[in-house]
Amino acid sequence: MQTLKIAQELKNRGHDVFLFCQEGSTLAIEGKKQNIKVAKVFHKGKNYFRMLWRTITFLKNEQIDVIHTHLSHDLWVIVPARQISGNRAKLFLTKRMASGVSKKDFLHQYLYNRIE
Repeated sequence: MQTLKIAQELKNRGHDVFLFCQEGSTLAIEGKKQNIKVAKVFHKGKNYFRMLWRTITFLKNEQIDVIHTHLSHDLWVIVPARQISGNRAKLFLTKRMASGVSKKDFLHQYLYNRIE
């Protein structure tokens, strides 16, 4: 739950923090308990375009300066949503372990080249 600890510390330091997570996830539940805003844009097994649209809408409606993700697969939603919404938040990815999947193809390079 490193994401939750980082979010709580940023909130304690006066930052406005949102957790992008799946509805009903442990992260969403614990975030709410700690009074951290939760943006339920991701849905396991749900339509990709619905997640994309929710993320675009969120990024258009909120003043987001930094997006920090811990999961590379979230980039498939975040990168296009950020570009379509016109949001210029700095995008960071922190990976804690390798997946073993080769990510040297054109699409992965496109995603990873958009990380600060």
